[in-house]
Amino acid sequence: MGTKIAAVQAQDIQGDITASLHVVSKAARRADNENIDILCFPECFLQGYTLDKQETAERAFGVASPEFKKVLDTLKRHKVTIILGLIEEDAGRHYNTAAVIQGGKLLGVYRKVHLFEQNFQPGTAYPVFTVGELPFGVNICYDARFPEGPRELATHGVKVIFYPLNNRLPHKKAKSYRDKHVPNLIARAQESGCWVVSSDVAGQDESHTSYGCTAIVNPQGKVVSRVSELTSGMVAIELA
Repeated sequence: MGTKIAAVQAQDIQGDITASLHVVSKAARRADNENIDILCFPECFLQGYTLDKQETAERAFGVASPEFKKVLDTLKRHKVTIILGLIEEDAGRHYNTAAVIQGGKLLGVYRKVHLFEQNFQPGTAYPVFTVGELPFGVNICYDARFPEGPRELATHGVKVIFYPLNNRLPHKKAKSYRDKHVPNLIARAQESGCWVVSSDVAGQDESHTSYGCTAIVNPQGKVVSRVSELTSGMVAIELA
């Protein structure tokens, strides 16, 4: 029996951890029912992705904090391993982080290495995680433009690279970038020889659009599954 992996596409939530955790828990319940082993959520999904330094400081907390312990306690009922994007604070610095959570325990974090944002500090490492017999790594959004991370992860035997994304952009910019996200994922899969799985936000409001680029790409660069644009949903696949 193989390892089942999945990714969620959901509406962007800003500054409401209770609402975000409701979405995470609902998807995790579905994942448990479908015997999914690893479930990925979008970039900074827990507190809401922001470029504003004040919002970043207000929303951030450490993975050893009481706030994050509440998150772990909320998720400990679920069997599925969860990759959850958050704004992390550590020693007064802020990081765009993906936490890997299993049974209410933190397995580790990946901090976004390649930044265009001014409100975050860059990470410096590409950790490898293992669930069952499946080794995997994480990159985040803008990282997808760069081959170094996937190449390094591949040398350590990683089979899957998860990409939490947040492509919520002003309408005009969202339209111009609409068809540029998938080619990056395809290139990273082909270069590394790994499966690539992305998780994005989707929806529209008066100022922004997020079409959503939640997809599964095989090591040959073929998109084998994708959530429809502008909708919420989940993609999943079982790997031998």
